[in-house]
Amino acid sequence: MQRKRSKLKTALISALVLAVVVLSGGLAWTINFGAEYLTSWSGCECSGNGLSYTDNQINMFSNKMTSLGHTKSFKFSNQNTWSADVTEDRDFNGIDWLYGDGVTMFAFSGHGSAGTDSSGHQTFTAPFCKASGSASCEFSAERARLGEKVGYYAAPHTGNLRYMMWLTCYSVHTDPMYQWSQTMNIGLDYVMGYRGTSADSLTTDEVPRDWAKKAMRSSDPWRFKKAWFWAIEDWWVNDTGSLIASGKTENEAIDRRNKYRRTWAGPHTDSHTWYAWAWHKG
Repeated sequence: MQRKRSKLKTALISALVLAVVVLSGGLAWTINFGAEYLTSWSGCECSGNGLSYTDNQINMFSNKMTSLGHTKSFKFSNQNTWSADVTEDRDFNGIDWLYGDGVTMFAFSGHGSAGTDSSGHQTFTAPFCKASGSASCEFSAERARLGEKVGYYAAPHTGNLRYMMWLTCYSVHTDPMYQWSQTMNIGLDYVMGYRGTSADSLTTDEVPRDWAKKAMRSSDPWRFKKAWFWAIEDWWVNDTGSLIASGKTENEAIDRRNKYRRTWAGPHTDSHTWYAWAWHKG
């Protein structure tokens, strides 16, 4: 359980640092973020084929974010990468309020898959490792309730997460509304990922870093959609980047999908029942 205590300490320190920064009026535009990756499932309750460049992706992303002035709240890998970190604490035995929902942005690099639920709707799952007492060693978007500020899931812990980057296969696939509506309806603003497979490749490990370089800079940050589709462009690999946003109306969902920037307020506190997504082959 040492890892859990270490994570709690890190999360609390990061929250205090962020509060001091905001209260002092300095660097108010910056965010705090968390990131996790798996290259090996050795010693985990879950299983997965080993990966070669997920560490590069997250390390390069984290370094770029901190160089831009953003605060790293946590970065975990392999056995310390727990599904509970992004699983709802109220009903699904998660600890998201400490980690995934305690930051503004969360990024993950690993495996992912899209199946169907009992109603035939598309799902998204990813093999993580398993925290002591956690219900599952597999992350499921159906058990995520992130960024919640009002309503049932806001008690006893509200959420802060605004956007996510899933550097996995099938993370924003052919029917992402059903993959992500459970949590985007109540708070989460934006999800970036992949339609179909994504390559574990030397030429694509810079993707999250390149996105951060454009979308998270202090001066004239790019719109998330423009930055994501630019970042996934690769001279060798033709991955298909994809993303989804939500809104109270159809037009608002489309507007948020196309124009969302780091400077927009969030998470939203009203119910979003419309979704808009887009994809681009690199």
